[in-house]
Amino acid sequence: MSSRDGCDLQLAVTEPSSALDRRLWDESHDVVTVEVTYVEAAVAFAQARRLERLSASGHRSALRVLAELRPQMTVARVDETLVQRAATLAHDCGPTRL
Repeated sequence: MSSRDGCDLQLAVTEPSSALDRRLWDESHDVVTVEVTYVEAAVAFAQARRLERLSASGHRSALRVLAELRPQMTVARVDETLVQRAATLAHDCGPTRL
């Protein structure tokens, strides 16, 4: 299982970490996310469009790529047990980034 915060955004929009994010995505056996990720990505794209970091066509392209990536993700349902476990892991492991 692999976890990459924000990776879906960099796959849809060219950013400095896009090449690494694409490699991690391609090499992962499982891409696990939560339901709200799709909405958060769409919100981030809309904000980038409002801030003129994305053109209108770039915004449409980012949403299209996000929609194409969505079926490749396993969506984990979030319940209290998972939230508490994630909080414990975040504390124990700290933030990591390749």
